[in-house]
Amino acid sequence: MARVCRALLPLYPEVDPDLAMAGILLHDIGKTIEYEGTLVTQRSRRGILQGHVVLGYQLARRAGLKAKLDADRQERLEHIILSHQGELEYGAAVMAATPEAVFVSMIDNLDARMGMVQRALRQAGPNDVFSERLPGLNASLLTAKPGA
Repeated sequence: MARVCRALLPLYPEVDPDLAMAGILLHDIGKTIEYEGTLVTQRSRRGILQGHVVLGYQLARRAGLKAKLDADRQERLEHIILSHQGELEYGAAVMAATPEAVFVSMIDNLDARMGMVQRALRQAGPNDVFSERLPGLNASLLTAKPGA
């Protein structure tokens, strides 16, 4: 996601590059508390009760206050974390309302969907033309190589 962020930033001068990169790096920080275990992970009590969006907001808030981050930047960073899931039904606490929050949410969505594509292509058999229906894409994916 950081590489995509760096590649796209020149196309969107209205997006603050430092804030966008901080949002990319921190948007899922709450997962460090949401999940526990080493090889086999499971959701922690706090993860189940609060979720990674709220936990990430809390971590960023504490760290920003401790570092005496400018109040506006602090609020904007917290907003990125709270809105990065893109839609309320997907787990966002609020809808993205700053250029950086929209930018991070879209990159997160792109990364998730392309991850689904990569998995489907890896799992495809040599004679498969299409994957099973991928709920995240709401479609089956053409898995045959170009020209096949």
